Amino acid sequence: MPVGERLAFATELSTERFRRMGELIGRMRNLGRARQREKLRRHADELHSITLGNDLDRVLPTELTALGHPLRRLDFGRRYLEGGLLQYELRPRPKNARGPIIALIDASGSMAGARMEWAAALALALLDIARSQRRDFAAAYFRGPGAEIETFRFPRTGIYNPRDILRFATVGADGGTSFEEPLAWALDVQTEAAFNAADIVMVTDGECAVSDEFFERLIATKQERGMRIFSYLLAAAPEKLTRWSDRVWAVTQPDDAAAGELFAEI
Repeated sequence: MPVGERLAFATELSTERFRRMGELIGRMRNLGRARQREKLRRHADELHSITLGNDLDRVLPTELTALGHPLRRLDFGRRYLEGGLLQYELRPRPKNARGPIIALIDASGSMAGARMEWAAALALALLDIARSQRRDFAAAYFRGPGAEIETFRFPRTGIYNPRDILRFATVGADGGTSFEEPLAWALDVQTEAAFNAADIVMVTDGECAVSDEFFERLIATKQERGMRIFSYLLAAAPEKLTRWSDRVWAVTQPDDAAAGELFAEI
């Protein structure tokens, strides 16, 4: 950004609300990155079978017991030189497809305040994951029936405009809640090649029904296109969300532990 525009932008961010959000966004981003690193380590390799070799990092524990006996230690040395020790054979785990991410954030009146700030921080952490892993990202803030859905697109390549990031982080909360409109928008986005087999994340503090006709369309598209839906409910035990979600986290207040589990699934 030009220097003058950068200074004006910094002035906009120098409020108590943005300082508070900056800490929250940083914490959520670091949590997302940590869970992704753990996921990569956990799924790096898997035990396939037993084979012969001389890789001491993979030798069976029973073979190592020979080192405590003088005669068996000599046999161990011979088989080590010949590559005849029993050892684990590892093979890479098939990587789960890292598809694009679509975030659906409830911007109804009941989300105003701390819940909205937390939901925006979670969405920005998802954007950070998508950007670092070169995954396309789309998001929508939704409200009640007939209300306009505020949508955002951040492609896996290119430079993001700071103004777009700021607008994405500061959507206001008002009105009611309707699931059908944002889910229909996500299904439309799914028809684009760049968003095939996307992971959809919905964050909301309430539940509402969808029509039977739309529910059937949602399930059919979900199966056909291999997409997954994860829901984060800031309320009591879910009833409706479980009908179409692969997993639901239901908490009464924003919870970093549950958010970490979500990040590990994406």
